[in-house]
Amino acid sequence: MANNVRLIDVSIPIYPGMCEWIGENIVATEPLSSTPADEANVTRLVLTSHTGTHVDPPRHFVHGATTIDAIPLDRWIGPCWVADLTGSNPEVTASDLDAANVPAGTERLILKTRNSELWR
Repeated sequence: MANNVRLIDVSIPIYPGMCEWIGENIVATEPLSSTPADEANVTRLVLTSHTGTHVDPPRHFVHGATTIDAIPLDRWIGPCWVADLTGSNPEVTASDLDAANVPAGTERLILKTRNSELWR
């Protein structure tokens, strides 16, 4: 990788009580073992696939389509376009994306929505 490349982690920490998809407030963590008494630190995580920063794979919308574990990680690393949708309604529509003027040929797209305000 070239020295002038800048990687930006846009993920947020997962914590109990965090905002999730409507009606799903189930994030929980439970320590199962801890050092130095145990060999390793192990924590049980309870959450849904819509917790925090996430990607909806094709399977989310299409039965039998590709699941998230079948998508190579390098797909998510590289140049991207950030579409500022902070002025949109809660649901992102095709009209919102049209208005964002996403350049033709964009391979990676991040949708910046008002949800970002909820993570503080």
